[in-house]
Amino acid sequence: MSERMSELVSVLMLTYNSAKTIEQSLSSLLLQTYPYWELLIYDDCSSDGTTECLNDYINSDHRIKEVGRGKRHIGHRGIGVLRNLCLSQAKGEFVAVLDSDDVRYPINLETCIGIFQQDETWSIIATQYDEIDIFSNRLPPSNCLHKRRKITQNSCKVVDITNIIERSHGGADCAIAPCTAVLRHDVVLAVGGFSQSWQYHTDSNLYRRIVKLEGTKIGLLGSVTAGYRFHENQRSMEKRASTWVEPTNL
Repeated sequence: MSERMSELVSVLMLTYNSAKTIEQSLSSLLLQTYPYWELLIYDDCSSDGTTECLNDYINSDHRIKEVGRGKRHIGHRGIGVLRNLCLSQAKGEFVAVLDSDDVRYPINLETCIGIFQQDETWSIIATQYDEIDIFSNRLPPSNCLHKRRKITQNSCKVVDITNIIERSHGGADCAIAPCTAVLRHDVVLAVGGFSQSWQYHTDSNLYRRIVKLEGTKIGLLGSVTAGYRFHENQRSMEKRASTWVEPTNL
């Protein structure tokens, strides 16, 4: 723990055959106005050109580091195992997740870290986001996104959504999109990292475990700072049709 670097953001990424989108994801990190980040990426033996693209970025920026080269699926134990593998090598005070088909807009990390700097009691800071297609075109807001945006009417204000996460059932009814969020590293470790028994919705499962810690505060900012991609090869397409548990008592 003594090696933890103050205000460094450790970004975790898993990828498999993401050649169509990973360059946009990686470029979105390079364009961040906040420069103090590292990317820990696990490439699950891609065969579509992803590996070659990734190597180019690794060779051009020392902040991008590959984890576990060649350890395909690590015994088929799921996303949680692979995320925790990346997490075990994270040196930052903060942790973020970026899937290899999503993007963080240039102000994302600076915005979230700025809020942590103003109030150290926050455990997680997330923001609003756009839903985008394979070509990065903005999609009309889904029902879930529309209801998420109702939570934050003022883009300059951080809304405490701790009680909403506490009542959520996980998955699509979670008020946080992982590609927007920054978490305190010590809080993630306090709950044992990512669940190794959940194949899907590992992020919302993590948030729901964090919210049970005493003193947890989770904030949602109304600013749009990320793009959450939907495409035919992504399981999350189903989220656009998913139901949402309407927040109450905000």
